[in-house]
Amino acid sequence: GPQDHGTRRGKAEALTRWNAESNSPYVFRGTGRDWEVVFGGWRAFHLPNVLGARYLDYLLHRPNEPISAFDLEVAVSPEKGEVRARNSIQPESDARALAQYREELRQLQAKRKELEAAGDADALEHLDNEVTALETALTASDRAADTGRRAFDNVRKAVATVRKHLRQGGPEERAFEEHLRSHLSLGHECMYSAPEGR
Repeated sequence: GPQDHGTRRGKAEALTRWNAESNSPYVFRGTGRDWEVVFGGWRAFHLPNVLGARYLDYLLHRPNEPISAFDLEVAVSPEKGEVRARNSIQPESDARALAQYREELRQLQAKRKELEAAGDADALEHLDNEVTALETALTASDRAADTGRRAFDNVRKAVATVRKHLRQGGPEERAFEEHLRSHLSLGHECMYSAPEGR
């Protein structure tokens, strides 16, 4: 009855250490076909083997360890890292450096006008190379920022699919979804915060 539910909830909040062994009260493990989940002593249920479940697997087994959405994607799907190699300039590559690049670019473009007027072809060619290098660096930094945003969206959508599936399930699934809602943060940094009492 309701009494029983209260003690179960207490148990769920006491200790949530996820294992791969079926006899633990908290299990999240791949069976090869799907994912077996046991949440706080409820009966086991299974999740389809979708990308969101693989993200959860990674996060649940590394509690309190923040990871960027980009690194999480690469950890779960290494081929993504090869496709979207990190660019030479990181998105957060301090705003100061980027501002400096933009300023240099502006100065070079002004200088270019003077050289054009003077008709100095050699100096112009050298300058064009510098301009191209700066423009490439700036584009790379924009791309890196996009990559971070894209990774964040991908992870959020993938996990949202799993959560929707859980909300449509039985009491076990819904309890697990509620747990994720309060303990999982998915931003540019993703983290599963293990409840206290470990």
